[in-house]
Amino acid sequence: MFTFVTRAIFHLAHPTLKFVSVIPVVAVSATLPNLGHLASFIESGEAYMFDQSYRPVPLNVYVQGCGHIGNNRYLFDKSLKQHVPSILKRFSSNRPSIVFCHSKKETEELADELTREYGNRLNSNESELMNYCTKTDNAALHRCIRKGIAFHHAGLDASDRKLVEDAFGSGSISCLVATSTLARVLTYPVIWLVSKCSGFAVFVFYDTTR
Repeated sequence: MFTFVTRAIFHLAHPTLKFVSVIPVVAVSATLPNLGHLASFIESGEAYMFDQSYRPVPLNVYVQGCGHIGNNRYLFDKSLKQHVPSILKRFSSNRPSIVFCHSKKETEELADELTREYGNRLNSNESELMNYCTKTDNAALHRCIRKGIAFHHAGLDASDRKLVEDAFGSGSISCLVATSTLARVLTYPVIWLVSKCSGFAVFVFYDTTR
C-alpha cells in the first residue's frame, strides 16, 4: 500500500512524465477501514465500497460466545472443539458444512471428534465413501471419510487434498474441517461455514443458503 500511495502521489505531481503509467483502478482489501481518506489523500475523486448488500446470495452471520478464557488459554482453546458438534446439529440442518481451524493438528483432532459426535449426516452411499477411502494411504483420513467427515490442510499430500476436494464437491462429505489452505479453492455449494476463533472465544457462522 505504501508503494502504491507513493507512486500515485508522484504521478499527480508529475503528470507530464511519460514513464509514469496511469493507475486506472485500484482494488483494496476489506480490512482497510478508511478507504475514503485514502481516496482523498491521493486525489482520486471517487471511491467505491462494496459491502455484503451487493452479494447475489444473501449471507447471514451468527456469533456464539463460549465463556471466558480464564487463567489457562491453552486448555480453553482445546475445549472449544467440544462445541462444534452441537453447533452443526443445531444450525446446519444436515447440510454440507466447513469448519475452519488454525492448525493442521487441530483440523485432524476436530475431524476425529466429529466422526464420533456428528458422522454421516448426508446419508451418503457407503460404497461411494469406501471408494474415496481406497484412494488414500492416510489412515486418519481414511477413518474420517468412512464416517462422512474429512480434513484438509497443507500437510496432506497433493493427491489427498484433491481427493478431499472431490469428495466434498460431490456431496459425499457432511463436514469438512480445514485450514486456510482450502480458501483458495472455496467454490463449493457449501451451506454453513464455521470459523473457530479461539482468540476471541467465539464461533462465527456464515449461512449461505440460496
